[in-house]
Amino acid sequence: MEKRSARGNWLMLACAGVLLLVCLSILARFLLMQVAVKKLHIEGAWLEPVLGAVYTEYQKSQKNKDDNEKMDVVPMNWAAQYPFAEPHAEKPTLFSRYAKVEKKIQSAEKKVTEWSADHLLNYMKLVAWGKAYQQRIGWHITTIADYNNVAELGDGYLTGFSKKMDQSDHIASVAAFAAFCRSQGIPLVYLAAPSKLARSDKEYAGKLDFANENADAFLAGLTAHQIPYIDFRDNIEREGLDQRSLFFKTDHHWLPETARWAAQEVTSELDAAGLLAGDPSLLAADRFEKKVYSSIYLGSHGKKITLARAQPDDVTQFFPKFPTQFHLQIPSMGVDSWGDFSTLYYQKGFEYGDYYHTYAYEAYAYGNRPYISIENELADNDRHVLLIKDSFGDAFAPFLALEVHQLDLLDLRYFTGSVRSFIEQHHPDVVLVLYFNAEYSNEMELTKHRELFDFR
Repeated sequence: MEKRSARGNWLMLACAGVLLLVCLSILARFLLMQVAVKKLHIEGAWLEPVLGAVYTEYQKSQKNKDDNEKMDVVPMNWAAQYPFAEPHAEKPTLFSRYAKVEKKIQSAEKKVTEWSADHLLNYMKLVAWGKAYQQRIGWHITTIADYNNVAELGDGYLTGFSKKMDQSDHIASVAAFAAFCRSQGIPLVYLAAPSKLARSDKEYAGKLDFANENADAFLAGLTAHQIPYIDFRDNIEREGLDQRSLFFKTDHHWLPETARWAAQEVTSELDAAGLLAGDPSLLAADRFEKKVYSSIYLGSHGKKITLARAQPDDVTQFFPKFPTQFHLQIPSMGVDSWGDFSTLYYQKGFEYGDYYHTYAYEAYAYGNRPYISIENELADNDRHVLLIKDSFGDAFAPFLALEVHQLDLLDLRYFTGSVRSFIEQHHPDVVLVLYFNAEYSNEMELTKHRELFDFR
């Protein structure tokens, strides 16, 4: 017993020693960055191996701080420009207060984790070593969780799981919004983007992942309210496509190739319904030149399991073979520019860099911005479309912009004004809502107007 107790004490002391070294490393790097670099302006190549990505990112920010192409956010009071008819939030309940406190705790935990990661020497290398060790011992347990929820499907494909969720609130929100659009004489069409797992995937669908079941329930609710929609899963099955191959291996987003195909499908179906006057043949694959950036992108799932267990994806950039001319405005970034189709790309997103701190998918349409206005000056119609989107719309929007005269984009996670006020002021010809089917597994939070399903 005494030997076992002594061994236990030594083990506790060893763990405490490691923890102390980690804390001292974080503190030392923090002081070096804040005092030596930021205050005393000491610089040099010797700082890179000591501070790592923190110093690299600081140098980049200093170099580009006056560059209009930098992803800075210009403060915008969207609620003042597009005021709410009912400006006051709903009266908080005991449950909503509890949920608010819980979210604050989770946010604080995330900030502490991110801060520690930034200041811990060789943090990503340590994570990669841990993931490599898990790979070596065959540790492949995946749970339904909000963070580090990654399942390895084989052939390098990674995904996350969605929990089962009652869809009543989501359906009611879209139904009320559709009724408002009808009152304005504007049709609304919902575009249901798929996830990586097909409905026919019996290993995961309906057992560990409920994204498809949630989507089925949600779309059934839209049918009950006579709200038209396009379910891309139907299009995929009708054309006999392999659903998994339509996505990045290391990320949950669809490929730009898939987004082009989806825009062509939407144009064709909305043209047939008399809602657009586009030309689907413009979006055919052979109407574009392609530039492929090899192994440039480590997606959100890949970042979580690191390069020890994931290989970066290629990203394709498309260029139309026909003349194009656009006027692009992004108020929150101070962007107001004219040019051909390439104007719709944030070109710096295609630059090779640190896999853990870059996000090449956001090169399309400048990523997730509150509001983007795209005017197609060579369009052969005068159609004005409002696309309310999540990040799946980033790659989709540039292709749709080829088919209409005016395309407005809203991302309700960042656009904090009233969608209804926006519609009343701009009066588009048609409203499209494009959301990824994993969004249906999220609780609705309507108190801060930063919710995808807050269509007020």
